[in-house]
Amino acid sequence: MTTIAEAKAQAKSSYWASVGAVIVRAVVRVLAWHERARERRRLLALSEYALRDIGKSREDVAPSLRPAPWIMGESDQPSWRARIS
Repeated sequence: MTTIAEAKAQAKSSYWASVGAVIVRAVVRVLAWHERARERRRLLALSEYALRDIGKSREDVAPSLRPAPWIMGESDQPSWRARIS
């Protein structure tokens, strides 16, 4: 027979196991984003000759090199902000 104290201990360990799993998934996702960003920077650094050597052109790789939607230049207006004129 399980006591109340044992049930609470099991619930606590289950809770922390869930929290740990969420943290691990978040870290794995951030590391994957970082790796993809690093690959994009490497691809951007390749010369035209190196791109031709792997059978690609600058136009082929351009879609993967565009910046993330939340990264804006100084002259860019966010699309969700109304323009007041």
